Amino acid sequence: MPALLAGLLWLALAAPAAGQDAVRWSAQEQLSFAQRLLDQGEYYRAVTEFSRFLHFFQDTEKADRALYGLGMAYLSGGKAGKAEQAFVDLSQQYPDSPLALKALILACGARVAGGAPEQGEACLSALAESENPSLAAPARYYLGFVRARLGEFDKARQAFASTDMEGGGPFRVPGVSSALDPADNLPYKNPTAAGVLAAMPGAGHAYLGRYQDAAMALFVNAAFAVATWQAFDEDLWALGALTGTVGLGFYAGSIHGAVTGAKKHNDRVTAQFAESLAARHSGPAKEAGYPPPALFITIPF
Repeated sequence: MPALLAGLLWLALAAPAAGQDAVRWSAQEQLSFAQRLLDQGEYYRAVTEFSRFLHFFQDTEKADRALYGLGMAYLSGGKAGKAEQAFVDLSQQYPDSPLALKALILACGARVAGGAPEQGEACLSALAESENPSLAAPARYYLGFVRARLGEFDKARQAFASTDMEGGGPFRVPGVSSALDPADNLPYKNPTAAGVLAAMPGAGHAYLGRYQDAAMALFVNAAFAVATWQAFDEDLWALGALTGTVGLGFYAGSIHGAVTGAKKHNDRVTAQFAESLAARHSGPAKEAGYPPPALFITIPF
């Protein structure tokens, strides 16, 4: 019994101390810790800590910053859909926040990064028409890079040119028009030509520079053709029909592979050009406190 009383007394004395320790971790310290994790590239831990802030300190004046940090942590960690939701929540819950307009831009960018570039482009295009230059200028800036990633280089030029208008502020991109000139001579492959050439097994892949695939296509198609001819020559009609059907499938597959290979090649070429363009002209975003445009367009569509 004395031991039980002693234990209860100890708990009673320790409880206030524990409570004092709990409140020593202030909202600012929690937010700073989460931001430090984000800056260090520990995105998933940052998500946890920003979420913890929003749970315990949602009613504080820094809640908008926590939502912004949460969106950036999700976006940097490859969770574009959750990032978009965080940015939308920020713009809706804190419309008077200085981060609200930025959140609208980044919600569109997150849609691009999430694999819906056409929807992201439409979103940015709508914001670019805003009469508020603080919203329209960054929207036009990011819109230019998204259009470049989509291979819409003339439209990209138009978007960048519009940032040079009055109100463009730090988002003016001098020299970007000349930087887009090489886009007219990118080493694209013609998918139709690849398909036509692939009618001769291996030629379509050779056109794409994929010589091992070309040799394999030629060998497999030739093997099935010879096997089918021999089967019919020996009156093995069932076997001939089987090898002929399978061989026809490989033949059609090699044509399809050449066409899709050309499209993938073109997408890689476009991506490399757009990413290089974004890397060379990310200064305006950095100056304005926005993330680099490459964050949106380096994720495969």
